[in-house]
Amino acid sequence: SAVRLRFNTGFGGQILTVGQQKYSDGSWHKVDVIKNGANTTLSVDKASDSVICDGEELESLVLGNLSSNQYVYVGGLPSWYTTKLKALAVPSVAFEPRFRGSFRNLMYLETGTGAADPEKQEMMAYKGVRASTVDACQHESPCQHASKCLSTDQGPICECDNTGYKGIFCEQESPISEAVFRGREGVKYDLNHIGGEPIITSVDKISLYFKTRKSSGLLFYNGHGSDYLLIHLKDGGVSLTINQRSGKLDTQVKPSGEPFND
Repeated sequence: SAVRLRFNTGFGGQILTVGQQKYSDGSWHKVDVIKNGANTTLSVDKASDSVICDGEELESLVLGNLSSNQYVYVGGLPSWYTTKLKALAVPSVAFEPRFRGSFRNLMYLETGTGAADPEKQEMMAYKGVRASTVDACQHESPCQHASKCLSTDQGPICECDNTGYKGIFCEQESPISEAVFRGREGVKYDLNHIGGEPIITSVDKISLYFKTRKSSGLLFYNGHGSDYLLIHLKDGGVSLTINQRSGKLDTQVKPSGEPFND
């Protein structure tokens, strides 16, 4: 797991990533975002990442505007934002998964103003935030098949993701969805159709399952301009080709025994 900061002060999108340990461990972790002129630093516990944005004018490095700044949201955006994506500088943030966990001590300190202490931010409005400190999952979890139990003010909720089961307590086996191709079909995902933007990331993981009797065929492709990522079957093996500004990578995995098109 990692913590990622995305921002843009007029010099293109910047990404800072800190992920030297597993943060989804149930322990408290401290996050600091410090912006000092052209320098921006993201720190999580004792790990940090920073970037310098060069600008000719100091005003071009200012993030936000006092006369036009909007609210700060924590944990997720209101659902009505999906119908007003043009109001967001990064529309794809409306489709980010909501945070599940605990949150405390949101502080803000405007550097360079002489303020000695950070100002604690108070909630203006909230929805579905758990205020009780009683853990409804601690003594006896009703969640089955290794599903995750989430404690809420209304009682425990079972999270069935990646278990293969569904239902209130993840007690029902969930059928696996399959797409069947006969050689002329294809599936396309276009984020623009739902108002999003291309996903910007420095760490990627792509996983899929397939079965076939054919020795060759396209499995996955994504590209923009001269940059692309291609996964395909070739002579019974799986080939990966990545072309980026830094260079090109060609690699193949082929079993020594039976080919993958078995």
